[in-house]
Amino acid sequence: MFLFRSLPCRAALLAVFAVAPILSVSTAARAAPSEKAKCAIAYEGAQETRADSRLSEAREHLLVCARSLCPSFIQTDCAAWLDEVKEEMPSLVFAATSGAEELFEVKVEMDGEVLAEELDGKPIDVDPGRHKFKFTYNGEVVERQLLVRQGKQNRDISVKFGADEEDAKHAASDKGETGAEDDDAGSDHTVAYIVGSSGLVILGVGAFLGFSANGNKTDLKDTCGATLAGCSDSAVDGVAQELLIADITMGVGVVGIGVGAYLFFTGGSDDGDETSDDAMVKNMRFNVALGESRGFAMFGGAF
Repeated sequence: MFLFRSLPCRAALLAVFAVAPILSVSTAARAAPSEKAKCAIAYEGAQETRADSRLSEAREHLLVCARSLCPSFIQTDCAAWLDEVKEEMPSLVFAATSGAEELFEVKVEMDGEVLAEELDGKPIDVDPGRHKFKFTYNGEVVERQLLVRQGKQNRDISVKFGADEEDAKHAASDKGETGAEDDDAGSDHTVAYIVGSSGLVILGVGAFLGFSANGNKTDLKDTCGATLAGCSDSAVDGVAQELLIADITMGVGVVGIGVGAYLFFTGGSDDGDETSDDAMVKNMRFNVALGESRGFAMFGGAF
């Protein structure tokens, strides 16, 4: 009786074991298309993201479609593209300092996403393009805009913390250079004042000498006659020499005033047109003419 009851049980168990492999194969068959679909999706996604220079996403897609369970043509293409993307992927090596001290506990963010919690000297892969980087150390933040070039690997990026004082020095230096330029302009005007004033003084001296020489000439006319025929040659030559010196002195004074005016009006110019300045200088003329009894100085130019 027991044996009779046990026969149906054994038959049921045999049926279960016989059906189990079939169910297993059926489940695997249903799962296979899902994996193939993933391969196809990754295959297309890799091409799209790579064309858009989103190399990080392209690499993730290629790692999926380069698996051995993907169709052979997909696997072959993805494996080849994966090697190419690895060569195209740029990488950055970050470093930070504060004075002469090298810093390690620096948080690095790119476009709002954390790249590293601290610096370890290892390269970090990033997508090519323009990115905004944020470096944080002990609450201090340094931000930089960088253009990351495709294929440029192991590029060193260094930032400095506590650089306010140094920046201030640079700003002061820049201000000093600007001040120096202003001083140069002021110096040009100072020289103009000195030259012009000197010319004016010399002109006054020349006028005094001329007045004195004319007085002596008048005395000779009173003594020797209007033609000075009755005077000795030495007396006439002396007065003539005085008049000549007076004329030359006045000419030098006029030149000084002219040069001073030129320096005043052109010394502060920043146009850098050396050609026009050179032409102006070349057009300036100073002539001294000596005669038997008189002399004169002439200053002129084209402006």
